[in-house]
Amino acid sequence: MKGTRAVLCAGRAVVEVLLAAGLSVNARTPAGTALHEAALCGKVEVVRTLLDAGVDLSARDAARNTVADLLAQFPKHVTHDITHIIESEYANNPHFSTQ
Repeated sequence: MKGTRAVLCAGRAVVEVLLAAGLSVNARTPAGTALHEAALCGKVEVVRTLLDAGVDLSARDAARNTVADLLAQFPKHVTHDITHIIESEYANNPHFSTQ
């Protein structure tokens, strides 16, 4: 979907407009959800916005990776901020599972 690709260029305000216009926070492309895209691009505020909107943390991309799986493929010093935000959300979501 074009909306998830918009995250690559968008800031938080644009993502908020897309969500308000009815784009599903869980819309998927082969690359995953907008959360997959935002996390890989290091867009901290967009990640927070998507988490606040209720993005499915267990969503998988075409290669069956969750966002956490993708972030684990990079050095921790590169992904620390995004990983911390997502892990904080996992702690608040007892139904989340990486299985």
